[in-house]
Amino acid sequence: MLRTSVALFARLVCTSLLCGCAEGEDVSNRRRDAASDVRDVVEASPMMDAQPPIDVPLGPDPDLPDVPVIPIDRCAAVEVCNDLDDTCNGVIDEGCPRAITVSMPPRFGSFSKGAATGNNPQSVAGRNEVLVGFYGRKGGVIDQLGAVTAPLSIVVDTTVTPFVFNVRVGASNDLPAYGGRGGSGFRAQCPTDTVLTTLRVQHRNGCTSPGICYEVLGDLVGQCERIQATLEGTAWSVRMVAVSELAVRTTDAMRREYVAPPGPYAGLWLRTGSFVDELSVAQTDLTLERR
Repeated sequence: MLRTSVALFARLVCTSLLCGCAEGEDVSNRRRDAASDVRDVVEASPMMDAQPPIDVPLGPDPDLPDVPVIPIDRCAAVEVCNDLDDTCNGVIDEGCPRAITVSMPPRFGSFSKGAATGNNPQSVAGRNEVLVGFYGRKGGVIDQLGAVTAPLSIVVDTTVTPFVFNVRVGASNDLPAYGGRGGSGFRAQCPTDTVLTTLRVQHRNGCTSPGICYEVLGDLVGQCERIQATLEGTAWSVRMVAVSELAVRTTDAMRREYVAPPGPYAGLWLRTGSFVDELSVAQTDLTLERR
């Protein structure tokens, strides 16, 4: 009897335990299946597809006006001649030279005073050019004289920064010569890219016959100089640099010496007969035109 009761109790306990185990396994299976269903739904949903990273533009907003933004620390206080807008004001190289001009003020007037004879004064002033030499005829004195002139221009050297502005002298032009036909031909001209900036005149005895002599033009001696465009602070100016001497020599006895006002010069004024009796030069001003 007792053995039967124990066996029955053991069967009941085993049945209970098996049911509990079965129930636990069933719950675990249901949970696993539910998680799998949720994962399948998520993966199948088009709204949950993987999206590429958002590309945020680094440039200006396309909906705003296209205005370049220049960093403040890149803007200079003073414009430099380098083909850039250094001051960030929308203007490139303002104030830098772009040309050189020759003014023609009416400054003719005889500074050498020879014989009062001869033709009326002859103007041989150049047109927007400067004096770079002389040509004509001479012997004991200067018999005939003409001016050699040439135009000026600015040539920019962009191989260095800031740019360098060089003043160049163009091809020379012979203006008409006036005077007599004695003596032999001569020509005296300044070196390349230089102009005449000083002039000293020596008058001599020009004799048409024994005992009949006049004070007429003799030696011409001047200085040839190179023109430079220079920057001092923020101001551009023209500076002269001496290069060489220009000289026309004659042989008769000297009577008197005259010194012309400083140049450059824009041409000559002459009184002529058989010789060149009197001479004057036209002073000129050189001006740099700015951008």
